[in-house]
Amino acid sequence: MSTKQPAAASEDEDTVQTARKIEEESPEGRPAQSDLRGVGIGKMIVGVALAIVLVGVILAFAWDRTFGVAIAVLGVLAMAFNPAVWGSLLRASEREKIADGEN
Repeated sequence: MSTKQPAAASEDEDTVQTARKIEEESPEGRPAQSDLRGVGIGKMIVGVALAIVLVGVILAFAWDRTFGVAIAVLGVLAMAFNPAVWGSLLRASEREKIADGEN
C-alpha cells in the first residue's frame, strides 16, 4: 500500500487549515468558502452590481426608461448602503492578511 495522499486530500487539508486560521481571525467565525480570496469576493460584489444595472437597462428598453433607470439607481444604492457588502469587504481583507501569512 502506498502512503502517499492524493492531491485532492492535500488540497482539502489546506482548505480546512485556511478555514481554521480565518475562524481564529474573523469575528464572524468559520467561513463556508475559505478558498475564496478578496479578489473573488470583490468580483462577486461587482457582478451583482452589474446584474442590477443590466436589469435596469432591460427594463428601460422593455417597459419605461424612467422606471428602468430608477430600478438601476435604487439597486446600486441599496448595495452601497448594505452593511453586508461592507462586511464582505472587511472579511476579504482578513483573508488576504491570512493568505500573506500575517497574524
